[in-house]
Amino acid sequence: MNDFKNSFFNIATAIVGQNKGTEVGQLTLIDNFTMNSPILSGLPFEKASHDRHHAYSRLVNASSLETIDFDGVLPSMQTETQTETVPLHAFGGNFKFGEDRMLHSHSTPEVFLATQIPPVMRSTGMKFERSLYLHHFLKKTMEYSTARSSTQDADKDGHYETMVAITWEPGEMTGLYSPLPYGQGDSYGKLFETQWLNNKTRHVLDNGVIGYAATIKIFLGMLLANQ
Repeated sequence: MNDFKNSFFNIATAIVGQNKGTEVGQLTLIDNFTMNSPILSGLPFEKASHDRHHAYSRLVNASSLETIDFDGVLPSMQTETQTETVPLHAFGGNFKFGEDRMLHSHSTPEVFLATQIPPVMRSTGMKFERSLYLHHFLKKTMEYSTARSSTQDADKDGHYETMVAITWEPGEMTGLYSPLPYGQGDSYGKLFETQWLNNKTRHVLDNGVIGYAATIKIFLGMLLANQ
């Protein structure tokens, strides 16, 4: 569902493509994050105004052109806006694994992590997509009082079906991604912020096992500024 040129998938791969030295793992993360999440993959996204939030002006009121006589005085016009912000949410985790599991697969920390992360990312993408629908799209529909009740009864398990129609508009109805860490220092060209703990060396994990750990994090948000 990559209908938009500025879809999440297209933007993510373009960011990674800006850096020829970027580890291949970034593309693997993106592919698996969107593999089972076609709605997320195809949504339009824009860069947020700030690292952890997005500031925007919402149109509250606008005057219009008026009918005037020939050579009549032109009426003054103005717009009224209100500055608002929406937060970006951090999605991340700390992946730990023991060295015995890694050595059993005749692998290195980097390769072993690459083989274990894909199912985690697929699960994360599906959960994030569900969260978008329930906590952003459906919630905002209720806030704007544009929801309409279905005349159909619930199924035998008491479940109802819902549907939301959205018209995407640049600067008003769009996904948001943080400008960090996409273009600075060692993180240039990395959509997902990946960092090894303890300088990628073996250490004692929380459960007392000797192994390795790495964190993966991304900041995303959703701007739904009109009805």
